[in-house]
Amino acid sequence: MNVNLLHKEILAFNINRLDISPIIGTILVYIDCLVCWVYF
Repeated sequence: MNVNLLHKEILAFNINRLDISPIIGTILVYIDCLVCWVYF
């Protein structure tokens, strides 16, 4: 699985949801960064 592609997809998803729930979006970005750190 392409982790970079997944990372971009998650970031795009979060950006689309920022107007709805910035806090959840921020948490998801934080979790996504942790996932990328684990893979790399």
